[in-house]
Amino acid sequence: IGAYSMAMGPKLLGLDVLGSFRNHTGYDGVFLGLPGSDWHLEFTTSPHPAAHSFDADDLLEELAQGAAEEIKAKGREEDVGDVGATSYDVALAALHYFLLQTGPAKDMIFNPQESLSFTGNTGPYLQYMGARISSMLRKWDKPLPALNEVDASLLGEEQAWELVRLISQYPDVVALAARDFDPSRVASYIYELAKGFSRFYHDLPIITAETQALAGARLALSQAVRQVLRHGFRLLNVPFLEAM
Repeated sequence: IGAYSMAMGPKLLGLDVLGSFRNHTGYDGVFLGLPGSDWHLEFTTSPHPAAHSFDADDLLEELAQGAAEEIKAKGREEDVGDVGATSYDVALAALHYFLLQTGPAKDMIFNPQESLSFTGNTGPYLQYMGARISSMLRKWDKPLPALNEVDASLLGEEQAWELVRLISQYPDVVALAARDFDPSRVASYIYELAKGFSRFYHDLPIITAETQALAGARLALSQAVRQVLRHGFRLLNVPFLEAM
């Protein structure tokens, strides 16, 4: 998944660095559980004599059950709509992101509980940030401005310029990830972008900014962040959720 996405990423961005070239990048071993466990996932690439295989479909089903329990515990059934479909998308994000955030040719320990966390460096956390942006943009009762249609000088705060800087780096991050067949570069970048937006959202009023012009500028920046997150999710095979 990761190697294919990295090869396609630059082409999707119009960079066409690698054209139609494809390469498979594997991991040494993917272990299920905590350090010291003798279980590994069925798709590990190196045999471990003492290990037992674990079917990935069964793992996804267990992750989806865990995600559904989390959604119900937070009382978010009405917000997400179809709990079953959303839970499966969260499970995919948990598994794909956990695998792809680690560099290739390394052993990794996959902890299902940690991967489902809605905080920290996880797929569900990234999905939550994307859904938060989408929810905020839906509350704006006017046409959303594009970033090139607003007064960028209004985005003078450090939190805003950090997002501008990160957005500008995205094509280079994808190109380097494709060159090195290393999707963890994109995963790390997407996490940093999500954290940057979290600070921006927490520190600065967006819809309720002092003026309509300032609100429009901050909304345009938020929309640009969502666009990059959505594209990065596509490269990592993480479903983008409009509500969560």
